[in-house]
Amino acid sequence: MAQEMEASSIVSRARTAFHSAAAKAERVFTDIKKSDLATDRGSDKQSPNASQPESPELMTASQRVILKASV
Repeated sequence: MAQEMEASSIVSRARTAFHSAAAKAERVFTDIKKSDLATDRGSDKQSPNASQPESPELMTASQRVILKASV
């Protein structure tokens, strides 16, 4: 019985940790998305070529994430 309670407690803690990590990842992704939208709005005043980096090395981390997600 005690072993069953201990296993249940471990599963409960693992579930909580998983949900917490998923919620944090979602917040980070939402923040990146908002940041990119704000950047895109600001780049409307620039020429289209100026808003597109020529190589992946020049991209910000959030731009690489969005690029990978869109492929």
